[in-house]
Amino acid sequence: MIVLLEWLLILNLALLFAHEVDSGYFREWELLGAGDEGYAGFMAAHVLMGVIAFGAVRFLARGPMFYAFSLAIGLIGLFAFFFHGYHRRRRPEKFATLFSRANLSAVLVLSVLQLGVSALLLAGVGGF
Repeated sequence: MIVLLEWLLILNLALLFAHEVDSGYFREWELLGAGDEGYAGFMAAHVLMGVIAFGAVRFLARGPMFYAFSLAIGLIGLFAFFFHGYHRRRRPEKFATLFSRANLSAVLVLSVLQLGVSALLLAGVGGF
């Protein structure tokens, strides 16, 4: 089951990073009330997110912190889906493409699966 979790995490991270590229296209920082000056902070935050994500996958693999990281990414995925759903109702032109909707829907499904598998492994069920 650990291999399943690793693949769920890798796929979810890939989709979340694809979403972040999409977020740049749709100027996501404007959803948070930041104007053009918000771009620099948006980009700096994403460099930090990349370092954390790739570092965690590389150095935390199969340890107790790996499960905590997996839970955190699963929760981030849920947050991304619901945050953008809320903002799509307020500004329907944002994240309205087929790719945006399909990507966020896939993030939701993977996040739910990832949270379930992480919880099972943390509980000692299905680990090897």
